[in-house]
Amino acid sequence: MKKITVLLWVLTLLAVNTARSQGPDKQLNIQLSHHKIVNVDGKETRVSGSSAKPGEVIEYTAVCKNTGKTLVKDVQPELPVPVGMEYLPGTSSSPEVMGSINDKEFAKLPLKRKVKNPAGQMVEEDVPMSEVRFLRWNLGEIAGGASKTVSARMRLALLPGTIDNKR
Repeated sequence: MKKITVLLWVLTLLAVNTARSQGPDKQLNIQLSHHKIVNVDGKETRVSGSSAKPGEVIEYTAVCKNTGKTLVKDVQPELPVPVGMEYLPGTSSSPEVMGSINDKEFAKLPLKRKVKNPAGQMVEEDVPMSEVRFLRWNLGEIAGGASKTVSARMRLALLPGTIDNKR
């Protein structure tokens, strides 16, 4: 199976909605990292995430550090989920992770939508994780000199016609 280089731009696209409370001194620093999760001798191990094959799992981690002396409020880091990757439910560092399909409306996962069933009635169904394009965490406040970390795992999509025996 051909290797696919993991798009590092995911890490550079991490958006943080702290401008409302951060102020002009920009005291929130974000350290980003990613690792491929592999099973070595029955034990989960993190290795370089610079390349991955379809079906493999990448863990993205963001450390949000307040480099200033004053409190930063309303810290809400967002992580885009690129097309070709799918967030793996239950792998977030916080059970309170929210998701979005459009980067405008966020809700607790799993996302829901209303659709018409074959009988013509409106029913609620889960939005497939493959359609979730953004994750957001509400970290609240970060004291001066302190930090908070968020992480989530994503699977590189399988190529059409590929069977994944690992699921």
